[in-house]
Amino acid sequence: MRWGERVLRWLVIANFAFGVIAVLCLAASFPGEAMLAAQLVRKYGAGAPVMTLVWELRAMLLLGAVAVWPIDRCLRPLADVARSVRRGEPFDPANAVRVMTIGWGLLGVQLLDLALGLLTGLIAHSGADVAGWQPSLAGWICVPVAFVLARVFAAGARMRDDLEGTV
Repeated sequence: MRWGERVLRWLVIANFAFGVIAVLCLAASFPGEAMLAAQLVRKYGAGAPVMTLVWELRAMLLLGAVAVWPIDRCLRPLADVARSVRRGEPFDPANAVRVMTIGWGLLGVQLLDLALGLLTGLIAHSGADVAGWQPSLAGWICVPVAFVLARVFAAGARMRDDLEGTV
């Protein structure tokens, strides 16, 4: 296994771990609601919309947990493509499907990023400190690139099959 495949394996594990942590924090926010609310009152004052902030924090954790799935839909197929390339089979017909799956995963990530932007705006409107957000132009460009590459892989697989049939 090459270093790139190892990195992808670790990214899959880290992504899953992040999802588990997000779900655990979300679950802990319910029994720990009073403590969380008290911390927010200390930070933002008694006039802050504390329960709104608590629910927005929960939404942020839920969004993080949901993001695990489309990210996984990018990482695992990418690892499979890397393995097939290492074996000398870049135009394996399965790679076209894998790259298409990556495209759908990237689209899911970008849609979740838009939801993150909306949520970030709501949190800022509630008066909390929050990092700025802007849409990812590069991320949106990657979505059609993945779908085009999936078609390229499919055409390459057909050409490879045609060439093998003529030899």
